[in-house]
Amino acid sequence: MPRAISAVNSENEIQERLEQHFERHGWVAIREASPRNSNVRADLIVSHDDYGWFGIETKYFDGDGGGKVADAHHQIVSKYRGKRYIGHRIDLWAICPYFSGWDSDDDWYKKRAKHRDQLIRELFCRHGVGYANPLRDPLLLDFAYSVAEQKVPVATDRQTRHHENVDVELIRESVTRKMREYEY
Repeated sequence: MPRAISAVNSENEIQERLEQHFERHGWVAIREASPRNSNVRADLIVSHDDYGWFGIETKYFDGDGGGKVADAHHQIVSKYRGKRYIGHRIDLWAICPYFSGWDSDDDWYKKRAKHRDQLIRELFCRHGVGYANPLRDPLLLDFAYSVAEQKVPVATDRQTRHHENVDVELIRESVTRKMREYEY
């Protein structure tokens, strides 16, 4: 599979590589941003002229990390979403996990990483949080696993099946509906 970013060994490396990837494709990318008068810091805030502003929470998983998944969900829905970053209220958030097993030569570890990837993607999309697989090229901010209009391509400088059909308003409506449904 082509990769948006190459192998990493830490959450800091994920953030660095993602920042570079977004900027290389014409996005503004700001690491470790905080809302005004707040002690929380978002991993990455990104913006594109065509798609608007998004927040991204990164996580590096060396093991199964169920607690990290729960922490990421709590951070996004309780601490980050709806806050103003760099003068913009950001309601659209995505998680970008990196599973160390993706780099393994062992098929068992690769299958385990793929299973975790699918599980986390479905969990977050179901709860109105996008998902970004950092190894996928083109990198997508995926807000609905099977709806092309709800997948925002980072690399807008080349044709992808997602490039022309993105409907950010549909994404916003879907996220708002899920926030009401799950009461957060």
